Amino acid sequence: MEKVVNIIRIEDGADGVFGVVLYEGKYVCVSLEPHWRDNEPNVSCIPEGSYLCRRRENWFGSGKWGYTYEVEGVPERDGILFHPANWVVYRGRRLLEGCIAPGTSIMNVGGVRGVGASTPAFKKLRSLIGDDLTFNLNVVKLIL
Repeated sequence: MEKVVNIIRIEDGADGVFGVVLYEGKYVCVSLEPHWRDNEPNVSCIPEGSYLCRRRENWFGSGKWGYTYEVEGVPERDGILFHPANWVVYRGRRLLEGCIAPGTSIMNVGGVRGVGASTPAFKKLRSLIGDDLTFNLNVVKLIL
């Protein structure tokens, strides 16, 4: 049985796109992505839709996390990962180049909003996925 992760985008704020991550329909954590910029590589969040995520060992230097997940099938894009990060940009440094960061909460540090405790949230998601090499990802926007 395929595992399913849903990201429900709930806010497009000044510091990024925030969402709620559900695994098999249950809350896991929050998420942070860059703003929508017409799917431009390295600066835009991915389009809403359904994707396959594949476990990758040491992908693009992700060795410090053991392994991560690449989001496959994004039109005109590759190398999009789930990985720990607390902000899209912090102190002039881009931390999310089109990727998705999980977090335990939405926080504000020095006037910049991001997600807190990203590494523990990533480890929680990894533990739920387990040894499976793939899972399905659905990204939708909550319309209020």
